[in-house]
Amino acid sequence: MNSQISLNPAAMKELVRYCIEEGFNKGEFSVLDECLHEDFVCRGHRGNPGCNSLAEHKKQISERRTTFEGTKLSINNIVAQGNTVAVRFTLTACHVAPYLGHAPTGREIEWQSAAFFKFRGDKIAECIIVTDINGVLFQIKA
Repeated sequence: MNSQISLNPAAMKELVRYCIEEGFNKGEFSVLDECLHEDFVCRGHRGNPGCNSLAEHKKQISERRTTFEGTKLSINNIVAQGNTVAVRFTLTACHVAPYLGHAPTGREIEWQSAAFFKFRGDKIAECIIVTDINGVLFQIKA
Protein backbone atom coordinates (compact mmCIF):
# COMPACT_ATOMS: atom_id res chain seq x y z
CA MET A 1 0.00 0.00 0.00
CA ASN A 2 1.07 3.53 -0.71
CA SER A 3 2.04 5.27 2.52
CA GLN A 4 2.31 8.66 0.84
CA ILE A 5 -0.22 11.30 1.83
CA SER A 6 -2.63 11.70 -1.06
CA LEU A 7 -5.08 14.10 0.56
CA ASN A 8 -4.40 17.66 1.64
CA PRO A 9 -5.08 18.65 5.29
CA ALA A 10 -8.51 20.12 4.53
CA ALA A 11 -9.60 16.95 2.70
CA MET A 12 -8.30 14.74 5.52
CA LYS A 13 -10.28 16.75 8.08
CA GLU A 14 -13.39 16.56 5.92
CA LEU A 15 -13.06 12.76 5.58
CA VAL A 16 -12.72 12.36 9.37
CA ARG A 17 -15.71 14.66 9.94
CA TYR A 18 -17.76 12.66 7.39
CA CYS A 19 -16.72 9.38 9.04
CA ILE A 20 -17.76 10.63 12.49
CA GLU A 21 -20.98 12.36 11.51
CA GLU A 22 -22.32 9.84 9.01
CA GLY A 23 -20.56 6.62 9.99
CA PHE A 24 -20.49 6.77 13.79
CA ASN A 25 -23.37 9.10 14.65
CA LYS A 26 -25.82 7.65 12.14
CA GLY A 27 -24.50 4.08 12.21
CA GLU A 28 -24.03 4.04 8.44
CA PHE A 29 -21.36 1.35 8.22
CA SER A 30 -21.01 1.75 4.44
CA VAL A 31 -19.44 5.14 5.23
CA LEU A 32 -16.81 3.40 7.35
CA ASP A 33 -16.03 1.16 4.35
CA GLU A 34 -15.36 4.31 2.33
CA CYS A 35 -13.18 5.97 4.98
CA LEU A 36 -11.21 3.21 6.69
CA HIS A 37 -8.74 0.60 5.44
CA GLU A 38 -9.74 -3.07 5.85
CA ASP A 39 -6.75 -3.50 8.18
CA PHE A 40 -7.73 -0.44 10.22
CA VAL A 41 -6.30 -0.53 13.76
CA CYS A 42 -7.70 1.34 16.75
CA ARG A 43 -6.14 1.61 20.19
CA GLY A 44 -8.10 2.98 23.06
CA HIS A 45 -8.79 3.18 26.72
CA ARG A 46 -9.94 0.67 29.31
CA GLY A 47 -13.53 0.83 28.06
CA ASN A 48 -12.43 0.39 24.45
CA PRO A 49 -9.83 -2.36 24.15
CA GLY A 50 -9.15 -1.50 20.54
CA CYS A 51 -9.54 -3.43 17.33
CA ASN A 52 -7.36 -4.96 14.66
CA SER A 53 -9.65 -4.70 11.65
CA LEU A 54 -12.47 -2.70 10.15
CA ALA A 55 -14.88 -5.56 10.91
CA GLU A 56 -13.94 -5.51 14.62
CA HIS A 57 -14.32 -1.73 14.69
CA LYS A 58 -17.83 -1.92 13.23
CA LYS A 59 -18.77 -4.52 15.84
CA GLN A 60 -17.49 -2.27 18.65
CA ILE A 61 -19.39 0.73 17.30
CA SER A 62 -22.56 -1.33 17.10
CA GLU A 63 -22.10 -2.51 20.70
CA ARG A 64 -21.35 1.02 21.90
CA ARG A 65 -24.45 2.39 20.17
CA THR A 66 -26.53 -0.35 21.88
CA THR A 67 -25.02 0.30 25.33
CA PHE A 68 -25.30 4.06 24.98
CA GLU A 69 -28.56 4.89 23.23
CA GLY A 70 -28.65 8.02 21.13
CA THR A 71 -24.85 8.18 20.98
CA LYS A 72 -23.64 11.36 19.33
CA LEU A 73 -20.11 12.61 18.86
CA SER A 74 -19.81 16.39 18.59
CA ILE A 75 -16.53 17.68 17.23
CA ASN A 76 -15.06 20.47 19.34
CA ASN A 77 -11.72 20.89 17.54
CA ILE A 78 -10.16 19.32 14.48
CA VAL A 79 -6.57 19.85 13.30
CA ALA A 80 -4.51 18.19 10.56
CA GLN A 81 -0.74 17.97 10.25
CA GLY A 82 1.28 15.62 8.09
CA ASN A 83 -0.68 12.38 7.72
CA THR A 84 -2.61 12.78 11.01
CA VAL A 85 -5.89 14.43 11.98
CA ALA A 86 -6.49 15.20 15.67
CA VAL A 87 -10.04 15.59 16.94
CA ARG A 88 -11.30 16.65 20.37
CA PHE A 89 -14.91 15.64 20.80
CA THR A 90 -17.74 15.27 23.27
CA LEU A 91 -19.84 12.12 23.31
CA THR A 92 -23.38 12.31 24.65
CA ALA A 93 -25.73 9.36 25.14
CA CYS A 94 -28.07 7.53 27.50
CA HIS A 95 -26.58 4.58 29.44
CA VAL A 96 -29.10 1.76 28.75
CA ALA A 97 -27.05 -1.47 28.94
CA PRO A 98 -24.26 -2.85 31.15
CA TYR A 99 -20.85 -1.22 30.68
CA LEU A 100 -17.60 -2.27 32.36
CA GLY A 101 -19.52 -4.16 35.03
CA HIS A 102 -21.96 -1.34 35.77
CA ALA A 103 -25.69 -1.94 35.38
CA PRO A 104 -27.63 0.39 33.09
CA THR A 105 -28.63 3.62 34.81
CA GLY A 106 -30.82 5.30 32.23
CA ARG A 107 -28.75 8.43 32.83
CA GLU A 108 -27.75 10.87 30.16
CA ILE A 109 -23.97 10.99 30.15
CA GLU A 110 -21.29 13.08 28.51
CA TRP A 111 -17.62 12.39 28.08
CA GLN A 112 -14.64 14.12 26.58
CA SER A 113 -12.18 12.40 24.28
CA ALA A 114 -9.46 13.06 21.76
CA ALA A 115 -8.67 10.88 18.78
CA PHE A 116 -5.70 10.83 16.43
CA PHE A 117 -6.45 9.47 12.96
CA LYS A 118 -3.45 8.40 10.88
CA PHE A 119 -3.89 8.26 7.11
CA ARG A 120 -2.36 5.86 4.63
CA GLY A 121 -3.05 7.16 1.16
CA ASP A 122 -6.61 8.46 0.98
CA LYS A 123 -8.08 6.39 3.84
CA ILE A 124 -7.69 6.18 7.60
CA ALA A 125 -5.36 3.38 8.68
CA GLU A 126 -5.10 3.89 12.43
CA CYS A 127 -6.77 5.65 15.34
CA ILE A 128 -5.65 6.25 18.89
CA ILE A 129 -8.35 7.38 21.33
CA VAL A 130 -7.71 9.04 24.67
CA THR A 131 -10.79 9.48 26.83
CA ASP A 132 -11.79 10.55 30.31
CA ILE A 133 -12.85 7.05 31.37
CA ASN A 134 -12.93 8.05 35.04
CA GLY A 135 -15.45 10.75 34.19
CA VAL A 136 -17.58 8.16 32.40
CA LEU A 137 -17.42 5.74 35.33
CA PHE A 138 -18.31 8.51 37.79
CA GLN A 139 -21.46 9.27 35.78
CA ILE A 140 -22.64 5.65 35.50
CA LYS A 141 -21.92 4.42 39.02
CA ALA A 142 -25.22 3.71 40.67
